[in-house]
Amino acid sequence: MSDLQIPLFLINLDDDGARLKTFEEALTDRSLFKVIRVPAVPGRYLPDAACAELSGSSNWARKKGEIGCFLSHVKVWELIAASDIEFGVVLEDDVLPRALHRLAAIVPPTSFDLVFINDRTSPGTRNDPLDEHLDCLQISEALAVLNRSGKGPGSDGYVITRAGAQKLLSVTSQDLYFGNIDWRIIRYSVTADLLENELAGTRVDVIIRNHHNPSRPPAWGVLRAACLNTPLVVYLTFPSRIVGPHA
Repeated sequence: MSDLQIPLFLINLDDDGARLKTFEEALTDRSLFKVIRVPAVPGRYLPDAACAELSGSSNWARKKGEIGCFLSHVKVWELIAASDIEFGVVLEDDVLPRALHRLAAIVPPTSFDLVFINDRTSPGTRNDPLDEHLDCLQISEALAVLNRSGKGPGSDGYVITRAGAQKLLSVTSQDLYFGNIDWRIIRYSVTADLLENELAGTRVDVIIRNHHNPSRPPAWGVLRAACLNTPLVVYLTFPSRIVGPHA
């Protein structure tokens, strides 16, 4: 990847300057990045009727925070898809850069669409040495760790190509915006055969197969995705309000 002016899209609510400041203070080698702050969609302000249409579910329409977060990512995909950049880094404002400057050293898989760089979607941990050699791995290796941790995958840090953003815009326009964005991206990153062969019957298998509107099951295997053996950003908690850029 290029080591100069990597486009970095940071999803951040207009009324949360504290998170923005925390991120900016933690970002080292800022000259490597072109930081583009993307105002998050405040889900709490969305009308009930709009949420029902967006999610295809009157029940899920009550989960306005999740819908707002989903739409915030869609907004970033639109920016990337309409640009002339090769790829962009997408971060939510509840992450802390750990070794983000090492992004330039990644050798992504051929014709990749998306690489997770966050700690919850990595076989590694936030305590790995900062000089750990970086490798792009099969997404199944991160899912195996999620089975043990009991956590969600997190959409708080990933690299996506312009083609990958275009694919996501196309498929979500058909599948709608139901569910947590984290699990939806994972669904698009795996195939049913992968789950059957490597993760059948596990917690992750059950969630990926069932976390959607039963009347509109999302597509499988839309993205050519990978994860890093060690994360470049780590998840933070902010006790002042609900975690996530979408509340």
